[in-house]
Amino acid sequence: MEPPWSLRMDDGTPLGLVAVLTGTVWVESPGGATREVPAGSVAVARGRDPVTLSSEPGLAPQVVCGPGGRRTDPDGTDLADRLRLGTRTWGNDPDGSTVLLLGCYHLRGEISGRVVEALPALLVLEPSTWSSPLVPLLAEEIGRDELGQQAVLDRLLDLLLVSVVRAWFARQGAEVPGWYAASLHPVAGPALRLL
Repeated sequence: MEPPWSLRMDDGTPLGLVAVLTGTVWVESPGGATREVPAGSVAVARGRDPVTLSSEPGLAPQVVCGPGGRRTDPDGTDLADRLRLGTRTWGNDPDGSTVLLLGCYHLRGEISGRVVEALPALLVLEPSTWSSPLVPLLAEEIGRDELGQQAVLDRLLDLLLVSVVRAWFARQGAEVPGWYAASLHPVAGPALRLL
């Protein structure tokens, strides 16, 4: 994307992940909290309410990302063809200064539900506190159009999310749920894994 730009993630999924490859993104989460997210960071938004991503705070959304990857303007006009840049890529400029990787999760199951509920509405891991080889690898793989590519991308995105959650809970002073802390205990952890 090339500034000024703003998009609203409004697909109703309970968890969204944004990796900022280049540029700076402002994230406005449900409840109105706005946070700057610099290049090299990963943000995770929890909840089914819309989240706005923009080049600067306060910009009205120009693109609405809806269920199934649908992209429209705020009035509902389809923008998919106009924004398409290539394989699994879209934006307002092929040479834009901001490059993001976006992923949305439709979670099912009690275990994933407990993990999601343990996260804040918006978490951000900046490059000064966290790094992962998965982000550049995912960026490289996203443009490929090979047999089984969606399975590769899904697994890489899953690995990235697990890495982010681990790093979030491993922060000094982090509030971790009891079940997570117990899994790390030298006696209780192995017993829980056996169960």
